[in-house]
Amino acid sequence: MTKRTVLAAMIGILSLAMGPVLGCSEDDPSENDNQNQNTNQQEDVGTEDVNGNGDPDVNGENGDPDVNGNGDPDVNGDECQGNLDCEDHEVCDDGECVDAPYDCELQDWYFGQIGDHDQDSVPGSGGSATTEAFEESTGLQDVLDAIEDELEEYTSDEISEDVLDIEFDEPIEVEDATVTAVGYILDAFYWFGDADTGLYFRAEEGDGVPEEARVGDLVSFTVEGATVFRGTPQVSQYSDWTVGESDQEVSYIELGDDELDIDAHYNRIVRVGGQLIGNSFDCGSYNCFNMVYGSEGQHETVFRSASDFDEPGECITFIGPITSFPGVYTEDPGAQVSPADAPNFGGAWYWAD
Repeated sequence: MTKRTVLAAMIGILSLAMGPVLGCSEDDPSENDNQNQNTNQQEDVGTEDVNGNGDPDVNGENGDPDVNGNGDPDVNGDECQGNLDCEDHEVCDDGECVDAPYDCELQDWYFGQIGDHDQDSVPGSGGSATTEAFEESTGLQDVLDAIEDELEEYTSDEISEDVLDIEFDEPIEVEDATVTAVGYILDAFYWFGDADTGLYFRAEEGDGVPEEARVGDLVSFTVEGATVFRGTPQVSQYSDWTVGESDQEVSYIELGDDELDIDAHYNRIVRVGGQLIGNSFDCGSYNCFNMVYGSEGQHETVFRSASDFDEPGECITFIGPITSFPGVYTEDPGAQVSPADAPNFGGAWYWAD
């Protein structure tokens, strides 16, 4: 037997003899006798739960208090360990919840569906962008007035919770209204604009899909009725759909530092830059984020998306119709940035980076 072999055998015997000493004995040396587990095979020096909250106190000195009340084991007494521990408009920075930094700029080259784009990359696109307001009234306000008159027969609960089908006593003519946004060509989701207001048109396949129209087209039609979906008015019964001239100017509002307003901006085309903050939350079958906007992120709204790829911290440039869910005819509606309202290519309404 070589010296090396003898030495190895002696070390093995010595290790077996010391085994019980290194393990947890019946006499736990901790001050609280709680049989703390030692994963590093070192002596348990007394990791006492000094504040009595049951947290795994890692050094027996700071007590790891749950300082923000969310039930997390707050290591070293920090206010947060991650963004989930903070409010929606805050991020966790070195254990402290602070206001989310705002470092986003509007992409002034981006106009979404407005412009002469390839239809494969930006479906429904067309026309040219202008900040000049529409000059002509085309009958859109008459449609909304008729809807509001019919809603006087319903309670606020019925309007906000039900789907109401409304038939007009007299059909209303809309003549040469401009298509300002396209949400879904196959089932005909369109937004129209004129000098008075904006209007949402939604004719699903069973209603008879009209001839395809694109942004910047002038369209005439007769409105025979509407649907109010949980407070959201939409034209759903129509006839005499006619697509006229194309590539017309499309009016949009450059929001700048102004705040979104449901009365001024509902169904109007608005361009706004902002940043997604906090974590996403469910809103129907979509994902929602809080979005701050303005040159310093001083305003806040809801960004409602059909995408699974949006993330907190992304900078957003949106240009599309401003909507609301629950709808504008419910109590206290709020203006939303909602590319989800373009279900098959909502990405044509916003740029994220």
